[in-house]
Amino acid sequence: MKPLREGRKDLAEKYREVLTNSTNVRLYDVDQSICETAARLRAKYIWLRTPDALHLATAIKHDAQIVVTNDDRWRLVSEIVVLVLKDFARI
Repeated sequence: MKPLREGRKDLAEKYREVLTNSTNVRLYDVDQSICETAARLRAKYIWLRTPDALHLATAIKHDAQIVVTNDDRWRLVSEIVVLVLKDFARI
């Protein structure tokens, strides 16, 4: 779903509430060091989109043990352990 694109402000607000009030979710400001790490990641992995590079750079800076994705290409990232969800899904 794309709640804002679809005019679903109510659903977007629910997403915001979940992300800002969950005990196991942390939100971090994007600072200069994260931007610089993201830029280095984008230079190394030319297929990596900027939002994803920022996600990875934030995880790296804050010492996350893993990142989870549905994107197979993230397996190529060597700076952090990547788990691809479909590897754990029963199909």
